[in-house]
Amino acid sequence: MTYPPPAGGLGLIARKSRVEFAGAFYHVIAGGNRRAVLFHVDTDYAAYLQRFERYCQRDRLRCYAYVLMANHVHLLVETGGALLFRTIQQV
Repeated sequence: MTYPPPAGGLGLIARKSRVEFAGAFYHVIAGGNRRAVLFHVDTDYAAYLQRFERYCQRDRLRCYAYVLMANHVHLLVETGGALLFRTIQQV
């Protein structure tokens, strides 16, 4: 049975917390609020990658693959020791 979304709400359900441990692989999808555009020009993409690389080195993440799209990113990362969600939030 499906229920209509609450009045004034989007009807979204929070996802379960991610279990994290060093050496685990994660497919991360991160995007702008309400699917807003993140990257407007080529230099935005380059700046994101530079910032992401700096945080990966700091937090010992290994990135195996990435896709940067105008309104979101996909990352395949292996964790080192830091909490993944904190790294992604800071990028």
